[in-house]
Amino acid sequence: MYLSENETPETGLTPAARAQRTITSLIADMRCTAALLEVELRESLVRAPTEDPAAYNYPVLARSLAKRLENVNATIAALEGAAPAAI
Repeated sequence: MYLSENETPETGLTPAARAQRTITSLIADMRCTAALLEVELRESLVRAPTEDPAAYNYPVLARSLAKRLENVNATIAALEGAAPAAI
């Protein structure tokens, strides 16, 4: 098998295709992380005295999980924006 000058012998993929595959894999992993965070957030709110984030007795864990979920979703959006550019 002959490889073009842009293909690597390890995978047979071009650098752009390898980058695309890496980004796609990262997005899938981040979506799983987001799903887990959503479940944890819902579970923490089941035991909470209030579901209002502005309330003084809103759980610190719920605030932390919500912020992490927001950051993960922002990362997913950024990676999805970078995915077409990697091709």
